[in-house]
Amino acid sequence: MKLFARTLLIFLVAISIQAVLTTGLIMGLVSRNNDNTARTELREESVLVYNNYNSWVREIWKYAIRLKDNSDLKVLIETTDNRSGQVGLINGIHGILKDSGLDSFIIRQDAWDHFEIMSDAYPFIDDFQPFNSDRPHPYVSLKRMEDQIFLTATIRLSESTQLFLLKHFDDDFYNLLEGREHTRVIVSTDKSTISQVFGSRDALLPQLNGSDNHAPYWELFDLNAGQGHYNMSIQNIGLMDGSTGDEPVSLLVILSTELYRSILTRIGRIVLMVSLVILALTAIMALFLSGQVTRPIKKLVDAMKQIRDGDFSATVDTKAGGEVRDLLGGFNEMTRHLSRNRTTMDDNLQEITFLKDYNETIIHSLQAGIIVVDRNLIIEKVNGFFVESFPQSRGTVIGMLLDELTIEIMDEDVCNAAREITCGLSQQWSKTKRVENSVWDIKLYPLKLDQSENSGQCVIEFDDISRKMELEEKIFQAEKLTSLSFLSAGIAHEINNPLSTILSNTQHMLTRDLNDDDKDSLKWIEQETNRIAAIIRELLDFSHIPGTAIMETDVNECLTDVIRLVRYGLNSDEGVTITLKTGQAVPSATVPPDELKQLILNLVQNAVHAVDGRGSIHVETSQYDDGYVSLTVSDDGPGIPDQTLPRIFDPFFTTKPDGIGTGLGLSIVYGIVKKAGGDIDVDSGVDSGTTFRLRLPIGKG
Repeated sequence: MKLFARTLLIFLVAISIQAVLTTGLIMGLVSRNNDNTARTELREESVLVYNNYNSWVREIWKYAIRLKDNSDLKVLIETTDNRSGQVGLINGIHGILKDSGLDSFIIRQDAWDHFEIMSDAYPFIDDFQPFNSDRPHPYVSLKRMEDQIFLTATIRLSESTQLFLLKHFDDDFYNLLEGREHTRVIVSTDKSTISQVFGSRDALLPQLNGSDNHAPYWELFDLNAGQGHYNMSIQNIGLMDGSTGDEPVSLLVILSTELYRSILTRIGRIVLMVSLVILALTAIMALFLSGQVTRPIKKLVDAMKQIRDGDFSATVDTKAGGEVRDLLGGFNEMTRHLSRNRTTMDDNLQEITFLKDYNETIIHSLQAGIIVVDRNLIIEKVNGFFVESFPQSRGTVIGMLLDELTIEIMDEDVCNAAREITCGLSQQWSKTKRVENSVWDIKLYPLKLDQSENSGQCVIEFDDISRKMELEEKIFQAEKLTSLSFLSAGIAHEINNPLSTILSNTQHMLTRDLNDDDKDSLKWIEQETNRIAAIIRELLDFSHIPGTAIMETDVNECLTDVIRLVRYGLNSDEGVTITLKTGQAVPSATVPPDELKQLILNLVQNAVHAVDGRGSIHVETSQYDDGYVSLTVSDDGPGIPDQTLPRIFDPFFTTKPDGIGTGLGLSIVYGIVKKAGGDIDVDSGVDSGTTFRLRLPIGKG
């Protein structure tokens, strides 16, 4: 019973949390829906009000045209030199406008003016001075008289007669424009006047001042006017034709959102009450449940969670009685049905996606840049490799002319070839072009709809063959070094024997009693003979052919020993700084210890010579994820010029002064790395230092 009580308590807590979350979710959804509905209602009401306003403008324009073209009025105008003629003209105009809905009209002649009211609630106008126009054709405009705004149609009936039709913007006119009960329409030119309408100038005016004054139409939402919240649209409907000059006139449509807020409040209360009722009923019903029912339901819930997570193979044990067994059996059947439907849906979706993206996938999977142009050499399509390889985004490239591309591999020859292919004058064209540090193979061929029909489009393929060219150069370098190693071995053995004889004889003669000049000469011979012997030893090391035994060396330990040795050899007054950073758990490399020490020593000594007595050298080891150890040696020396960089691994090539170096150091490094199955790269530039990066294979031990 205690377990059941704990289970019941947890169950009630879970239902309570779910109720709170559900309430929050429903309130959020209803709130967003209300906001969207209110925004939609505002836009619809704004369109309706604006259309109603335009309908009035068109209606007044129609009456203006009728009055302008009315022949009877032209006859009456000729008789206005007396009172009866004037009354006849007024009555004639009144008869035409009696069903127009206009509020008044004004007749102006040189000798007399008349103001005729056609509506009961209409302000009287005694100042006719603003009503004057020189335009010969009728037009509709907005006029302000003191604090009143009128929709005015101006008609010149004759050279001396002007007629002005007036529609006053009052509450009755606003009601004609409105479409909903909670809508309010205002026509105004002043934001302060708008804010005073709500009775909260201080609260609303800052919000109106933050709006876009120059847009033809804009909307403001959730305006707090103190007495409620409103949504407002502001539509520029023209310029005010007034004595103070033309000023913009705005048509405002204002909708109260209090109805939506009250609905949201009621829904929140209802959801809360329903949640509380459900919680109470659940607690009452749970008291009548037993563990025999709880366990199958728990299994059912666990299986549902598995299905929710995508595992449609989940089933529950049906060892239960009565309706529970039927429920579990039905659940298992439903799960199997869902699994079949899910499989079918996934297959169909996969097939649809495959059919839709098949061509795109092929094009974007190509490891070559693809451009498709039409007959006018306008770029219609590019693939992902082209976008990644060149500094042009897809949105920028598509739609451009081919000759507008600002990439180095594009030239006039490619454009001319593309033009010939689109015109059917050629079937294919190719060219290899080198730009900076890359080499590109450019191919052009027509895009054919079938085996014979030419679509008038051209496919341009840009294939980066830089890696291929680099590999070919490395193969050539390795072959050259191999041939040179055999030649060096032969030369070294042939020279070594007579050289040993010269050295032994020279040393023997130095033991004799000779004058100082002869001893100095013999010492020079001994010194230069030893230097030649050192070169011979380097040649023998360079041409050494390894045995079959594979040796492994601890890279960090070997590197530490070599750096210690180099530091001892540096003068204390030299400004050369060597920093060493060894990676953690760096495995051994399949390079013999002596060769690895020679490799490191050559690279570090080369860096020491490069900094020329003042500079820093950094040596670092790490491990690649692809089974190689990384060894990096970098310096901040003057760097290697571009024209010299391709030759640094050539035997006997050196940029050092005569008598310093043999030109075999980097060649020996290259040979050791390649013999071990590794790779070496160098990055350098003038005044930017030099970095050697070595990849040595990891040993199996």
